[in-house]
Amino acid sequence: MKRYKDILLVARPDQSVDIYNALRRDGRLAYLYITFKLFPKWLSRIIRNKKLRCISGSYKISYMTTLVNTLKYNLRLKCFASCNENFWIERLVAKATKHNQFKVMHYWPKYCHGDIIKKIKSTGTFTIADIHMPNPNYVIDMMKGVYEKYGITADNTFLAKYSEEIKEHLANEDNVMVPSSYVVETMKMTFPDKNYFVVPYGITVSSQYKRKSDITDASMVKNFVYAGKISLEKGCDVLLEWFLQNSKYNIHLYGEIAHNQVRIFEKYKNVSNIIFHGVCPKNILQQELLRYDAGIHLSRFDAYSLAVGEIIGSGLPVIVSDVTGNKDDVLKYGFGLVTSLGVNEISEKIRLFVMPESYNRFIKNIDDYINSRNETFGEQTISFYKSIIGESSKY
Repeated sequence: MKRYKDILLVARPDQSVDIYNALRRDGRLAYLYITFKLFPKWLSRIIRNKKLRCISGSYKISYMTTLVNTLKYNLRLKCFASCNENFWIERLVAKATKHNQFKVMHYWPKYCHGDIIKKIKSTGTFTIADIHMPNPNYVIDMMKGVYEKYGITADNTFLAKYSEEIKEHLANEDNVMVPSSYVVETMKMTFPDKNYFVVPYGITVSSQYKRKSDITDASMVKNFVYAGKISLEKGCDVLLEWFLQNSKYNIHLYGEIAHNQVRIFEKYKNVSNIIFHGVCPKNILQQELLRYDAGIHLSRFDAYSLAVGEIIGSGLPVIVSDVTGNKDDVLKYGFGLVTSLGVNEISEKIRLFVMPESYNRFIKNIDDYINSRNETFGEQTISFYKSIIGESSKY
């Protein structure tokens, strides 16, 4: 006999951990979390390592997927490039759905798609695929000129591979969860008939948050910070070129340079107002962010930058590109300004941004938001689950 549960969450451990933790706090939904690259809580008592991320209660971890994923992507061992890391996740899903009947299955389609989803749907489970990137078919067309400029073959990028994979991933799925309206706009170009549900990742409030001080002069805002992958995809060439030409402002960068693009950013390493800090652990980065005046993120495409959410949650107002999913929240709550990637508009937006009447308004808006009760991403997702379960119970 099958056991009845509310939620099956199948995802890699990025923002899905926030959903898992929210499910634990809420306590009103029966759930199972299937993931990888996480470890059971008891292991933390044996291995004292702050980088070891542990969970406890209602989970299944694929250790084989953890191993293969690490060898393929972290260590970049070419001999494992063709290994199928998804096989073991799907085995766990097949076993879970054999013994349990779920009302909602929320999953990353890379790790679970095809016939297994058709079978789960046939049991009456509401399934929804989580898409965390803009439509790669749209993005690769937009990026071709950029890659050509820097001598990169577009067909060899991860986007080219993903643009083919996503068609297979969504072949049997009608429902899609995305983090921003920007993702919906791009996805509809290839998949116009899907049902899209927007649940933004939101901001992550730093435990060290303290309201920034008001300024009295525009010259008081000169230290900007960027966090994330340093790459063409994230618009870092546009970002650094602007700061190269505007030396009265400083840009501090935290993150790894894309391994196949190091040569592109080499020329900026000896520029006095461009400071590379390298990769920084999350707990240390939160402390580092407090040193700066503002965040800036000029991505060429970004579903919703978690780094921008952390920067805002540290009290820093931001400037983001109009193709960054965070623009919805930046505009809605007044966290900063949105710009195109044109040099003249970037200059004009920064000029407006540093004016006391603008900057002080942004930091007040952030403070008001943080001090009000707003649902986190995990809480918003649970509200979504409950709405689906409530709808299905009417019939």
